Amino acid sequence: MQKILFLTATDWWWAKQRPQFIAEGLSEFYKITYTFPRTYKTRNIVKCQKATNPNLELDQVFKLPLDRFRLIRSINRMLLLLQLRPIIPLYDIIWITHPDIYKQIKSILPLNTSIVYDCMDDYLEFPNTKRNKKEASGIFNNERMLVNNANILIFSAEYLRNKVLARYESQKKCSIVNNAVSKEFLLRSDDEQYSFPGFHDFKGHIKLVYTGTISAWFDFDLIIRSLKRFDNIVYILAGPLEIKVPSNSRIIYLGPLSHQNIKKLYNIADAFIMPFHDEELIRSVDPVKVYEYISGCKPVIVLKYSGTDKFKDFVYRYSNPEEFIALVGQLSERNLKLKKSKEECNVFTRANTWESRVKEIVFGLTPKPEKT
Repeated sequence: MQKILFLTATDWWWAKQRPQFIAEGLSEFYKITYTFPRTYKTRNIVKCQKATNPNLELDQVFKLPLDRFRLIRSINRMLLLLQLRPIIPLYDIIWITHPDIYKQIKSILPLNTSIVYDCMDDYLEFPNTKRNKKEASGIFNNERMLVNNANILIFSAEYLRNKVLARYESQKKCSIVNNAVSKEFLLRSDDEQYSFPGFHDFKGHIKLVYTGTISAWFDFDLIIRSLKRFDNIVYILAGPLEIKVPSNSRIIYLGPLSHQNIKKLYNIADAFIMPFHDEELIRSVDPVKVYEYISGCKPVIVLKYSGTDKFKDFVYRYSNPEEFIALVGQLSERNLKLKKSKEECNVFTRANTWESRVKEIVFGLTPKPEKT
């Protein structure tokens, strides 16, 4: 069986997302070593399910903390090379999810190794990167090299593909593999409900649920504005936190939750939301949470941009604060209904599982997996 070294900055125990799902799915066809750096900040770590497939091995590489300092960063690069140099020649495919990883390992890559670049985000648009010209320049150069040298390019969204290829003036053949929902997530019981301290205080309130990373792109101004307007709504947020949550008794932050607890949280929701700022970073995102939201068979309110076009028959989209407030107003009056039937929602989500995405990837990979 052929072997893939899956190199990512995403800790396996971080809230489960694209890298973990793809590595898990590929382990049905290849031997996978999921390699990620040691994490020192554990605030956003959630103990997701262990790797149960014998073809999937977890390899946490050692690194020193305080990587933001130049000397420490240099030492960590040497440590990474020392740990990877003996094993890289053993793999048929090197899977890379971030340009900086390629820069660090380029010097030890065998000439006959197939390189896959799975581009998940527009890394140059992250706030910290945009504030640091040197970091931005480094990512730009590293990604340009990776795009030019990768044997296979995969993008999570069409907008992201078009932007990255135009940025580096590349006409290289590539594929789009959107995000998805896991079959495991679809198999949830309606009877299990998530409870939290003070839960019963909001028994009569409309519960708007958000799951996912909460960072600079999250529009808390919209949330506060709607809370001032409607006194019978409460927002329940779950996921890794990178910014401060405003102090408000009707904003409940639960922290990162396991997939099992997120499924329970869905059962208490009256609606799901994605209140994002309309910015360049978000336009490149294929939002995995929307696939999951649709599986909840309840009203969904999301920002309108090209990445949510595919969901338009299933979700309510807003283009400005007034439209968001109007939709929440309908919710507060219990007048916002599911746009499609539960059966139609289920058909959509069953057609957009990580299992189907992995089959797309396997079809396009070279070398092909051996038949068993």
